[in-house]
Amino acid sequence: LALYSAKSDSEIDLLGRFSPSKFDFDAGVNRVEADNENTKTLSSFGAKIARGKHSSNALMTHGVSHFHTTSFQNYPTAHVNFKHAARSADAVDEPAQEGDILIARVGTRCLGRAVIVVSGKQQISDCVFRISPPPSTRRKIWEFISSEAGRSWQLSLARGACAKFITQQDLLSAPLPQGFR
Repeated sequence: LALYSAKSDSEIDLLGRFSPSKFDFDAGVNRVEADNENTKTLSSFGAKIARGKHSSNALMTHGVSHFHTTSFQNYPTAHVNFKHAARSADAVDEPAQEGDILIARVGTRCLGRAVIVVSGKQQISDCVFRISPPPSTRRKIWEFISSEAGRSWQLSLARGACAKFITQQDLLSAPLPQGFR
């Protein structure tokens, strides 16, 4: 079984070939996992993925500076410069830091958005994933995730009938486009 992604009206990319046994039928949506060592995933590139552990409301109540899904709109260039490093009092979880890619985990209007942290540190809410790629693959992963194809890839991973969300496992195991090497 082959899975393709449309690049334009006249061009498609082969994402990979998969065994039908790898399909997970969830609410009528087909999900696939990488089927062989030739199929590249965020996991195969050594990326680590974590989500914030506290809600935006809980972080705000405790006076902790944080990045939430509503924060994406504040960074039209998609490059985040946290003005100061997270204070030790803010250290409820491992903060997002330089080189991390932040994407929305939940929210129909937010999914597909991505930013990269260029300096500083800050906590993230439980609605945001922190992708920490190794330095050797960071640029390649960022270029893909921040592209229109990357946005479409993220949206293809969304689950849910009303409130859409992405799972950590789907992010780690979803095949990247075949040209992504």
